[in-house]
Amino acid sequence: MLHMQHEPGTPHDARANQRRYWRGVVRWTWLGLAGWLLVTCAVSWFAGTFNRWTVAGTPAGFWLAAQGAIVAYLLIIVLHGWVMDRLEARRQDSESIGQGLTSPSTSTTP
Repeated sequence: MLHMQHEPGTPHDARANQRRYWRGVVRWTWLGLAGWLLVTCAVSWFAGTFNRWTVAGTPAGFWLAAQGAIVAYLLIIVLHGWVMDRLEARRQDSESIGQGLTSPSTSTTP
């Protein structure tokens, strides 16, 4: 089967980069939502089991629901933001390379 090579910077290349970017955004958003659901359900599901232990005089199930889940949510948010920044930077680099520009990491401006 004959495959046509496309020059960098063509509309086909830009559309492929855009699709790849949005696939990554959707994938990581779903993973973040799955993590949120897992934390939310796991804390309530295992609260009885966790209550066998205490943390600072408080049943562990209550402590995890009040404190641990919030920390987990914040970690999910920070991870999602970090990944989205990396995806955006990768997309901008591929667009600038596709347009014949140098990437910001390789420019030598004084």
